[in-house]
Amino acid sequence: MSKLESLYSDVLTELGEDVSREGLLDTPKRAAKAMQFLTSGYETKIDEVVNGAVFSSDNDEMVVVEGIEFYSLCEHHMLPFTAGATLATCLTVKCLASRSSRVLSICSGVDSRSRRT
Repeated sequence: MSKLESLYSDVLTELGEDVSREGLLDTPKRAAKAMQFLTSGYETKIDEVVNGAVFSSDNDEMVVVEGIEFYSLCEHHMLPFTAGATLATCLTVKCLASRSSRVLSICSGVDSRSRRT
């Protein structure tokens, strides 16, 4: 059992659950795996995602990508939330090809403030 699994087991026990109960046997493992996935942005290298897909561009118009769904964690409660984003950029020098939404997914894979001002 990993340390994170053990911690989830402790949380369930503190909440009064019996972690040896059939329905909860693998819950600490599943919860640890989910948290690792939700926070994967901390481990992801931007260069690996972009994978060299940065190209020269002489386009002087704005490119807008709308309706990108993403998830993150509220930094105050560590609860997941989903949201939508719109990315806009002028590609006058370099462009990321189709990688913009992947870059957003890396940024959202870390805990986030639920309100930005």
